Amino acid sequence: MTFKCPCIVLPCLLLAACATNPPAPVGDIPEIDGLGRNLLVREEADSWPHLVEKLHPDFTWNGCDLLWIATDADGKLNSVIMDEAHVLKEPGRPAKWVLLDVVSAEHFEYDWLYGEIGGTNLRGNAKPQTTSPQPESDAELYGEYAFIRGANPDAGTVYEVGWQRLMANGTCLCEGSRRIYLFEDLAHHWHFVGEGPEVGQGKEGGNEMQGTDLDYISVEWTNDHSAVPLKIHIVMKNLKYEWATEEQTDFVPRPDYVTYTDYTLSAPPNPPEPDSAPYLITKPGDTFDKILHYVARWEPESDDRALPFWRFELPQLNPGLPQGDIPAGTHIKLLRYGDLIDRIGKFSEKQATAKQ
Repeated sequence: MTFKCPCIVLPCLLLAACATNPPAPVGDIPEIDGLGRNLLVREEADSWPHLVEKLHPDFTWNGCDLLWIATDADGKLNSVIMDEAHVLKEPGRPAKWVLLDVVSAEHFEYDWLYGEIGGTNLRGNAKPQTTSPQPESDAELYGEYAFIRGANPDAGTVYEVGWQRLMANGTCLCEGSRRIYLFEDLAHHWHFVGEGPEVGQGKEGGNEMQGTDLDYISVEWTNDHSAVPLKIHIVMKNLKYEWATEEQTDFVPRPDYVTYTDYTLSAPPNPPEPDSAPYLITKPGDTFDKILHYVARWEPESDDRALPFWRFELPQLNPGLPQGDIPAGTHIKLLRYGDLIDRIGKFSEKQATAKQ
């Protein structure tokens, strides 16, 4: 749904004054048991609808996320402000929906209540930038930004807005950057296109790391006279890799494992479900046997059943796949993780039955 909102004038900024109808909370709404030494409540209400009614965001989604668009007097984008509501459940008190802040760095002292908000979002203020977003560190931290991903003189402008998550609590040390897509039409009305797949990385078990990054993005203008006449096509690069610690002098990491996943976003906003299963792209010199061993070493996790399973499954998923040399640039379809676990289990049962 799109909203054409009257505006109120504030010093230096114009803020859209009406809010979306808040969707009912769905999924895992972040909850905290207290504030501890580090958390502060900036805004509160006794329910999600009352919080939205109080704060007048331009858009809400996921039953906990809020977004405001701020423009200058000429209608030019000044910033995109985002926040994620948490449910505060303190013993003996009614639950409250709250927006949180953190004490200043000189007063910060980590405690378990701060750990509860790991992996969620706090207030983000994304400023427009003219250069393509780049990570601020090796940990793929992109921070907050607003960047034009596409423009059409007959339709409007598409913005990608980055929103950095807090590091997840635990041993994974997961980092994630959310990507939100907004459309400004020629009448300067704003529309929420959707939230795309996240960029980030984290530590898996043992020596393994995995992460995702944006490989390709394009805006397709559909010219269908709808309020949001576009589709956003996204290709995500998925990476798994290993490393040796200083103590593991005899450890030989597996080759980096790279696959890709395609997504399409269009309004009304929908969850960023993949268009298809993940796939890998062959390089010069790849053969069926080389790809077979490459996939089997990672999917799933060097399982002993993987090699015979993939020897059977790759031709099923990719009819006509050469059994010898494979041309460079060939897309080889794989399986989503849930389908992989299901199929490899059934394959193993069938193999065991055949041996009896």
